[in-house]
Amino acid sequence: MARTGKRLQGPGDRMKDLREQLGLTQDEVANKVAAALREMGSKKDFSQSQYSRYEKGIPKLWPQDVMEAVAQALGVTSSYLLSVEDQFSHHSDEVLEWLKKPESAPYAKEAFIAYLKEQA
Repeated sequence: MARTGKRLQGPGDRMKDLREQLGLTQDEVANKVAAALREMGSKKDFSQSQYSRYEKGIPKLWPQDVMEAVAQALGVTSSYLLSVEDQFSHHSDEVLEWLKKPESAPYAKEAFIAYLKEQA
């Protein structure tokens, strides 16, 4: 499932991989995300263009309810979308460089928390 190459896979990459594996369009996933948000009691709307931005890695920080709704729509956990754990062994130098960047903080924190929970 993980993309090959030198770049670390982020949540948007995972979203795209999962969507393509499921054979869904961005519009179909956006509709599922919107439905999940409504089930959570949110009044937020969620469109294909918004989904596309998340898949492209924009914005860098996600509202928790949107992260949970996207994960639900794709059949995974939010920890999976945020995780970079499966790439540590293959890209250790690259991971260390990425972790030094301020924009990695939210993803690194979530991945570390998920790792600690799995170890408990």
